[in-house]
Amino acid sequence: MTQYSEPLIVEITRIFKRDYNLVLSRDQALEYLDDLVDFFLAFYPLPSESARESRPPKAGGIPSPDLIYPHSC
Repeated sequence: MTQYSEPLIVEITRIFKRDYNLVLSRDQALEYLDDLVDFFLAFYPLPSESARESRPPKAGGIPSPDLIYPHSC
């Protein structure tokens, strides 16, 4: 089981109470977080160490905000 911070667990239980009127136990919140992580990893798997090492470095870095949102003249 993955380790989660206590504030995250508290926030998950608060959201379920506020949005769904459900009271989760700490164990239920941990199970939900594990399921959520598994869901995201199914679609966005973490690259393996060897894949990270063989990938060429990215060139250019972060584009300038002016390139993303050009100013209107």
